[in-house]
Amino acid sequence: MKIAKVETFFVSRFLVARITTEDGIQGIGESCYWSYPKAAEATIHGFSEALIGMEANDIEHIWSFLWRYNSAFRGNSIGGAISAIDMALWDIKGKRLQAPVWDLLGGKVRQKIRAIALGVGGDTPEECAEGAKKALENGFSALKFTPMPNNWAELSYTKMIGLAVEMVEAVRETVGSISKETVESFSLTFVFALSA
Repeated sequence: MKIAKVETFFVSRFLVARITTEDGIQGIGESCYWSYPKAAEATIHGFSEALIGMEANDIEHIWSFLWRYNSAFRGNSIGGAISAIDMALWDIKGKRLQAPVWDLLGGKVRQKIRAIALGVGGDTPEECAEGAKKALENGFSALKFTPMPNNWAELSYTKMIGLAVEMVEAVRETVGSISKETVESFSLTFVFALSA
């Protein structure tokens, strides 16, 4: 089952690779390089000539080959490209064996996990609060958001930090109290445990 075609496309701002084998099985994988996805896309296209004709089942060989391919220099675009290709190859293997990839990789780690609502945010405290309210109404028990408007780079630090505080306060008022253990602060990203 050899690789016949390597393609890329975007879903919103996220880069996806699609690999097709000679017998028509397709696998998809998402790049993890969100800052400059077009760099990862160019890297995937650069790898495609070498990938075509390789055995799609040899996932570990392909990963090692790509990591060492044509360069001693490795970075985010290469890692992002390889991650998308790797996921697509596992997707193909799962389809061929009619087994979920999580099972092929060793089975379940947990019996259940807590889902976190992402993409909750906005340009105003009110928009952030509305997003948090929708997450709560949709049954999420946690949310993650970055309290900064789209034009954050144009704001002074004082204005940006003040607005971030207002956004966090608005979300906190909407979702109720939060415990210290449920707030993660990294580069102004916050995780909240939601309560009714």
